[in-house]
Formats: sequence, structure tokens, C-alpha cells
Amino acid sequence: MLGSDDFHQSISVVEFDQELNAYLVRTTTRMGAITPVLSVQLIEPRDNKILLIAKRYREYLNSALEWKQVSNHIILKYPLAVDSIWTTDDYESVINYKVVGFVALKVQAGNFENVCEVRKNHKYYDEERKIKSFGIFYDYYAPNVGLIKEEIVNEDKTISPALELVRYNVK
Repeated sequence: MLGSDDFHQSISVVEFDQELNAYLVRTTTRMGAITPVLSVQLIEPRDNKILLIAKRYREYLNSALEWKQVSNHIILKYPLAVDSIWTTDDYESVINYKVVGFVALKVQAGNFENVCEVRKNHKYYDEERKIKSFGIFYDYYAPNVGLIKEEIVNEDKTISPALELVRYNVK
């Protein structure tokens, strides 16, 4: 079983593509001795929403990195207000989002105020197209920075950190 010290994820905004009007975001996930997983996403701000419009990933560093179109997966929907809700439903999963509140939060990268706390109830479709629970997550978004922390609610209702911003540089 992997411990929290065996898991490391780095996320970086690579560039803003003027032609696509989208941010290219790169994520590398390392889990112990397992070969790192690389993923790249196109994130587009549109119509008071932040959308995941495409993603690609490879499980091994020497495998091809193929784009997979996603159906405008809504990550955030503005205006952000307590009890705002939205749903993203694509071929692979259904995610119900709810803005829980706004909090002050300390992470390794520093202290942040007015952080938007979003609860995600993530479900997926199995091979027979039956919906299964993937889990409940809490995402924390800081103004002018983005996602700074993600937590997972475990089966025993305890909360484990999944992601945490270690450092950032706004250019």
C-alpha cells in the first residue's frame, strides 16, 4: 500500500494558446516505484465557466500522448456563490458539484483568503454502463491562483489530502 510520502503530483500551466483560447496544463503523477503518469489538459474560460475541453495522458514515458476530446467538462461555474450547483455528465463519468463556502486556508505555498470550497460527488460508468460511486472530493480554489488543495473523503468518513499547492509563480 502506498503511503502519502510515496505520492507526488506536479501541476503546471505550460502556456496560454491564443488560437485555442485555452490554457495548456501539464500534470505528472508519481506513485512510489511505479512509472510516472503524464497528463496534459486544455482548460478554457468561457461563458462564466472554466471548462476542461480536452485531455491526453500516457501511463508510460515512452508511450504516445494521444488527445481525448471531452464534452466541455465544467470545472467551475461563475458566479461562485454558496449553494451553487452544477453537473458534468460525459461518457465516462458524472460529477455533481456544490459550492460549500469560502474559507481561509493554509497550504505549503502560503496562506490564502476567500478560498472557494467545492464539494465533488464523482461517479463513473462501469463496463455495463451502470453508475458507480468513485468518491467525494473537496477542491479549494484561491482567487487569481486556482486549485490549491484537494481532499478525498474516505469510506470511514475521514479526510485525506490528495493534492496541495507547494509553490507557484504568477507571471
